[in-house]
Amino acid sequence: MVTFINKIHKFTTNLRGENIVKIKILILLMISLGIIFSQNLYAQKSSVAKEKESLESVNYVFVLQIDAISNVTLTVQDVGFNNIGSILDTSSLTDFFLLLNNSQKRKINPDIIVKADPDLSFGSIVNFLKKSRQLSKNNIKLETSENSSDPFVFIPQEPKNNPKEELRPNPHTLVIQITSDRKITLNNEDQGNLYDTSKLTALLTKIFQEREDYGVYREGTNEVEKTVFIKAAPSLQFSELIQLVNVIKESDASPVGLQIDDLTLPEPPPPPRK
Repeated sequence: MVTFINKIHKFTTNLRGENIVKIKILILLMISLGIIFSQNLYAQKSSVAKEKESLESVNYVFVLQIDAISNVTLTVQDVGFNNIGSILDTSSLTDFFLLLNNSQKRKINPDIIVKADPDLSFGSIVNFLKKSRQLSKNNIKLETSENSSDPFVFIPQEPKNNPKEELRPNPHTLVIQITSDRKITLNNEDQGNLYDTSKLTALLTKIFQEREDYGVYREGTNEVEKTVFIKAAPSLQFSELIQLVNVIKESDASPVGLQIDDLTLPEPPPPPRK
């Protein structure tokens, strides 16, 4: 316990920014640790409790809100999605997560929801998504709608780079790619562009109907396989990606995943001429 207090003291002493920011991070850290401690204490009461914990391993959520100038607010929410603490300091997010993980015997894996301003470039959001993925092995989701009953796309975990492991491609995988000039392909076949998605919608509807007719189910379930992955050019605006996601979901695709690996991120803009 003394060691942990010393860590907190060192962390707050070296942390850049105003004292109020330091205090907010310290409070949020203690709240998060209090949640984790109460979970561990409850799990020790009985074997039934431990089994319940294994089934309900996550009951709090970290929400990253990215504004139009890429400032980030980190909010911790409970199971009812009630806010229980927040900080606003992009430079301190990594330090916060590192300290939180180092203080635990086992690494925490919260669910993470990322919400971003529609005017941001997709490439800038990818950077935050990759950082979030390093912090948690659980669900990482990007919000693409506030009104939909299915407002998120999921972020796949980082692919394993094991050359000895033989990969078996899924013949039912659907990958939609949208390029920087807004052209759309489905499994490398032309499907028009973002300004006219009728061809894409018609093909997805046909594919899903055929899978229902022939009983093509998602592996290990009795649900028809309707998973779709999106690979988008980083130069796109997030609002354009949202538009594409809505088109895909209106075709009855579910779930929809967003690929963030193997993307060529945009070069920084050249300095202005004098």
